[in-house]
Amino acid sequence: MEASHLERIRIDLAGERVEITREERDFLLEEFCFVAGSKQIRERLEAAGTVRAVELNGEERLCLRAALAGLEAEIALPDGIARLLAALDRAPAASISSGIRDG
Repeated sequence: MEASHLERIRIDLAGERVEITREERDFLLEEFCFVAGSKQIRERLEAAGTVRAVELNGEERLCLRAALAGLEAEIALPDGIARLLAALDRAPAASISSGIRDG
């Protein structure tokens, strides 16, 4: 069953917006507990609501991309997380390493 719009978390990535479910966000929070450099990512995901998109700076995007790529090598990623990784892979290197604007 498709999650309603109210149950989705939006993440802005260099002009592309990716939506994940709350369950997928919780999955990320659990998986990122022990990932070095992910504290701010976890804090932003925890605070995420449905009104405002999650904002990550360039360093956080790089950390997220590396962690998701490593995780993908070990397990099948949930659909929303796989879309998030694909969007990070499509983003030009310059946009990943720079900050992002407000969503």
